[in-house]
Amino acid sequence: MNPHVERANVLLSQHRVDLAAQELRQALAQDPDDAFAHALLAICLSSTDRKAEALEEARLAVRHAPDQGFPHYVTACVLESLGRMEQAHEAIAQAIRLDPYDADFFEKQGFIFAHQDKWEQALAAARQGLAIDAEHVDCLNLQGLALTHLGRGDEARRSAEDSLTRDPQNAFSHASMGWTLLHQAKHKEALEHFREALRLNPNMEYARSGLLAALKANYLVYRLMLMFFLWMSRLGAKSRWGVILAIFVLSRFARGNLLLLSPLLLFVYLSWTADPLFNLLLRLNKYGRSALSRNQIIASNLVGAFLAGALASLGAALWLNMDILLSLALVLGVLVIPIAGTFACSGRKRLVLAACTVALLGVGTAELVLMAMGRAEWKALSGIFLVGVFLFTLLANVSFKSGES
Repeated sequence: MNPHVERANVLLSQHRVDLAAQELRQALAQDPDDAFAHALLAICLSSTDRKAEALEEARLAVRHAPDQGFPHYVTACVLESLGRMEQAHEAIAQAIRLDPYDADFFEKQGFIFAHQDKWEQALAAARQGLAIDAEHVDCLNLQGLALTHLGRGDEARRSAEDSLTRDPQNAFSHASMGWTLLHQAKHKEALEHFREALRLNPNMEYARSGLLAALKANYLVYRLMLMFFLWMSRLGAKSRWGVILAIFVLSRFARGNLLLLSPLLLFVYLSWTADPLFNLLLRLNKYGRSALSRNQIIASNLVGAFLAGALASLGAALWLNMDILLSLALVLGVLVIPIAGTFACSGRKRLVLAACTVALLGVGTAELVLMAMGRAEWKALSGIFLVGVFLFTLLANVSFKSGES
């Protein structure tokens, strides 16, 4: 093996991705047809969010070694990170056909199933990997994750504990245990595992998002909502839509009863806005501040500013008895939903949702201007604005399900 590739392997095991990429480029300068070097460089580029370059390197690896499983496996990894799950399935299936005795390949196949909420298939893939290597830590973690989402919490915890026993310094094992504990409403225990995972691998997004969820679970309102959504995640797609339909029917039934309708509307509102709102509170926590990403900080700032404006306008409307201030409060408060939804996605989907949010802001502004001018058309724009926000939530939900968030 080329000495540059050997050094890159060592650097990758130490999470020193940029240095590993430098070594691999030197190796490829000496041998441009080295499929293994192309594949490892694809891993480096993907981990630094240079996905398009990573995919090109993975395809070069496949071109130079189409009869080897590893280049197809790496291609599947990159496609998975891009949210292109069907293509990822094809790539990992080809890797398995070429080498059906590599547990890593079944682990990757299982995680691709997991991205699509196909938990029975994910569990089957994990167990195929464990049949090849009974001590494969990531297959044990995948098995625990699948069992958690299948509602088999005790088995999931045993699988996570087995994984940690075999490799107590594995960051992913600690993160998996953390999520298992979160599903069991044990957020304080989960927090310790997420902290340990980030100590071992400071760049692990899976652990960082878990740490934030565990920190926010210290607040009762967020904890209750988190439990609801984790429970929802364990349901099948049909059952989840059944719950959503039940909430809609209940809201229609409660339309004339403010006592029933108010908490229901608050729940729906918080289901969109709780994350950025509680991220604002985490800015006061030393662990929370360090765990929040730049995008989460921007989202929390915008949501906080719009919500503060809405509350100030509502207070002024009640004090001065001015309808236009009440409408301003409604527009600002409702706009928090598309703002939060926009930042919950990434890539092209965020750009699309951002354009929709700007359009809704324009409609809301036009409504207020017409109202201030005494024009009756403001009522039509008010209806368009609310329908637009509803359509935005449907579009955003499709974006979340497609995996690029």
